[in-house]
Parts: sequence; structure tokens; C-alpha cells
Amino acid sequence: MYKKNGKYFGRLIWGIDLELQDEKNPDPNLRTRRLQGIDIFMNFEFNEEDQVWEEGKIYNSRDGNYYSAELWYEDNNKKVLKVRGFMGLSIFGVTKDFLRVK
Repeated sequence: MYKKNGKYFGRLIWGIDLELQDEKNPDPNLRTRRLQGIDIFMNFEFNEEDQVWEEGKIYNSRDGNYYSAELWYEDNNKKVLKVRGFMGLSIFGVTKDFLRVK
């Protein structure tokens, strides 16, 4: 995660197969880029009161779509980032865990 122009972004730096390409990207010019190193979290704002990043989008390389999302930590050591992606209402979304690396 990093901050740019007052918004938060997150980059994919590790995964099972870092050689995978962004084959489902809606932009044909980006379909040959590697997934490693791309921003998958974009334009999030941090809500200090609720301790959650919100109002941003997450990119799903499996289908090439962008979804609304919320991000938060449930643990005190902030090693596991909870990511809830959804369309419309958050209640209909899916939550995944992302491991924080330094």
C-alpha cells in the first residue's frame, strides 16, 4: 500500500505465479503485461473513525473488472489486510485476506 495525492493504492508484489499476464484486461494493449507490479487497489480514502479504507476500486485480473471495495485490518499487528469487493451493496460481496509484506 502507498499514498499518492491524498489517496491510497495497493500494488501486487507477490503471488503464486508471478509470470501470469493480465489476459482478461478490457484494454487489449495491457493483456500481455505481467500481473506482478500492477496496482490492484486504487483511489481509496482512509476513514479514521471507522479505521477502514473506502470509496476506492479493486481490480480483479481473473475477469478484468473493477469492483467497489473496503479494506481494513482486524489484527493489531496489521499483517493481514481484509479486502471486501462488491458490486452495489457490500452485503453481497466477498472478503479475501491479503498478507502484508515489507
